[in-house]
Amino acid sequence: MKWSLAVTALFLGALAPFAGSPYQRREVGAIDLAFWIKDRKPGLRVVDLRSQADFDAFHVPTSVRENAASIQVKPEETIVITAGDASQIQGPNVYVLRGGVLAWVNEVAKSHTAIGNYFGGLRRGGC
Repeated sequence: MKWSLAVTALFLGALAPFAGSPYQRREVGAIDLAFWIKDRKPGLRVVDLRSQADFDAFHVPTSVRENAASIQVKPEETIVITAGDASQIQGPNVYVLRGGVLAWVNEVAKSHTAIGNYFGGLRRGGC
């Protein structure tokens, strides 16, 4: 009995590194993100992983440009990755903007809705 439990535990332990992350990729829509920003959601950090030139051309308001390797996920934060490769950033409160910056442009910046007007429409520099 003990032997079979030990063998099972050893087998499952050997498979653990290949099981992947316990966190599923979570997405947030552009409109929801717009309301999070407008309502000043506590602990919200909006991050853009693109190059400085792409960030300067346009970015989501309040976002900061960071490198994926430098991001430290804190339990009290909600991090939203608006653009770039977010595959290495994982945690229970890490989201990816569904559709990226283009979704922000189409659903928020170009929209003639109250939330679109709040952000002032589409401008160079994004904020």
